[in-house]
Amino acid sequence: MEDWIELIEGPLDLGRVARHLEDPDAGGRVIFAGHVRPEEEGREIEGLKYEHYPAMALGQMRRLAEELRSQWPILRLALVHRVGF
Repeated sequence: MEDWIELIEGPLDLGRVARHLEDPDAGGRVIFAGHVRPEEEGREIEGLKYEHYPAMALGQMRRLAEELRSQWPILRLALVHRVGF
């Protein structure tokens, strides 16, 4: 199975990510799902606003996947990042 590397508009489907990572030969799965904290240092946070350049972001994600695979025996890999609100 190929690596899943994608930028997604809208909510991430963590169940879909988990299903992509399923492999009977794997001893475990690691999924990191970040979120915006409601406050930081006493200030309320309503959300994050950032810009992205899709071609560059996907290139960096692919480079990261190659680096990870060069260091560990990864069976399945998903690098999925939400963009937008």
